[in-house]
Amino acid sequence: MASQPRLFGRLVASWPQAEIALGAGRRLSLGATLGSGTFSNVYAATLTLPFGLTRAVAVKVFRLPGSDDHEPATAVVRRAAQTVALVNHPNVVELHELGIFDGHPLLVCELVDGLSLRRLNDWFAELHRRMPLDLALFVGVEIAEGINGVRLAKNLKGMQLGATHLDLSPKDVLLSRNGEVKVGGFGLGGIRQLESSVQSNATLAARATYLSPEIAYGDHGDARSDVFTLGVILREMLVGPRMPAKIAGTEAVRLAREGYIHPVTFEPQLPPSVKAVIDRALEPEPENRFPHAGAMAFELRRSALALGVGDGRMALRSMLAKERDEEITNEVCIPAIPVHPADDDY
Repeated sequence: MASQPRLFGRLVASWPQAEIALGAGRRLSLGATLGSGTFSNVYAATLTLPFGLTRAVAVKVFRLPGSDDHEPATAVVRRAAQTVALVNHPNVVELHELGIFDGHPLLVCELVDGLSLRRLNDWFAELHRRMPLDLALFVGVEIAEGINGVRLAKNLKGMQLGATHLDLSPKDVLLSRNGEVKVGGFGLGGIRQLESSVQSNATLAARATYLSPEIAYGDHGDARSDVFTLGVILREMLVGPRMPAKIAGTEAVRLAREGYIHPVTFEPQLPPSVKAVIDRALEPEPENRFPHAGAMAFELRRSALALGVGDGRMALRSMLAKERDEEITNEVCIPAIPVHPADDDY
């Protein structure tokens, strides 16, 4: 059976007694804990609307860095929600609502029935295998389309948002049993800037694997920074991790600032067109990369078509269809692949 969710150290009653009123006849009934990250807890929940309408959702409740930062952190979550609410894209996790619980902001999001890319990567690593080319290219293109979709989304006045992620990692990429790839976590990296210097340095070190050099140096970054991160993610699927296994802390940050990419002893033979895309995405200087994720998606799709690789969507559906159990664990959804629990996959 699924364990009872805990909210900031307090035991929350099992579904459906743990309820959050959102007003105007709308309420949330919290269920199983899906994840717990540095700044948030994520729960499965039922959203009940007027006239008896219900839907399954994921609820992300934020733990704010400190009492002095309560208002600024809430503002970061609100701005992120205002941006994502304007986005309607099949590769972006849909936002249903922004609310407040016990003084903490929460986001009510689409519940993706599948698993995170981090879990899938872990599974292939346990098997000492790399992801098949068709699946990796499909996932890479879909992530790029989601990132670019947020960049191109427009506000109600018709002005392009130009929004970036700048905090992307495989845990933010959700893979559904329907063969969908959805990206979440847009705009929430700003909460990290409210930490103390000691906490901030520790968080930076933990994120170093996927940071572009300019972000690792503390610059704001732009669409090309997301391209670098996407290059790291794609290479990780096809070749291996960016950092050596024992590198962490300040050393990892130093290497991230240099744009370091760890060579593997037996690097798989990638098609030249795919290798060229990855190499360009991983250029240390932003001006040498793709200008945005949309341009990278175009080249990846063109390479896939030229290579005549299989249907990655069908490969994903097939892989996630082979479930081993029907029990919800600490995952965003029921896992189809036996993998280790993670911190926060939403």
